[in-house]
Amino acid sequence: MKKLAIVVVLSLATIIGSYAQMLSQGTKELDISGNFDPKGAAGTQIWTALGFGYFVADNLELAVAGAFIYDDYEIGYHPAVGAQYNFDLGCKLVPFIGLNLGWGIWDYKDVENTDGFVYGGEVGVKYFITESLALSASIDYDLSTGDIWMEKDGKMVDNNWGVAWGLRYFFI
Repeated sequence: MKKLAIVVVLSLATIIGSYAQMLSQGTKELDISGNFDPKGAAGTQIWTALGFGYFVADNLELAVAGAFIYDDYEIGYHPAVGAQYNFDLGCKLVPFIGLNLGWGIWDYKDVENTDGFVYGGEVGVKYFITESLALSASIDYDLSTGDIWMEKDGKMVDNNWGVAWGLRYFFI
């Protein structure tokens, strides 16, 4: 029982360490994220994004990002700007919400290429593994002014959702 109590206390100490200083005004963030879908609409899909953010106020980040999507049927590009609010819970786990605006450009085989204004939101969580390095996971939902995404049945639609996994580096 004593060993179990020690393990619980050490586990909580590992989770509870605060990383609020990395969410304070003036901090910068590099983000690489993406996803891999072996059963995408056109086979294996690779999606990756690179972003740079700046905390304009404590917990509030403005960012620019670019995404690249590739599979056997399409190539997509998505430059965007966004805002993200981080909820400092005083521990290594930091939930966040965000909004983004951008432009989606998709190049499909056998279908007319398409593009459109894209806007959406995300919800996610960051887990700090060191003071300046965090793992992240998020779910995003986007809408477009045009039908720019293809579903598995080949139908073009104006909305899309996705899951992203990432690595984030914070520096001052």
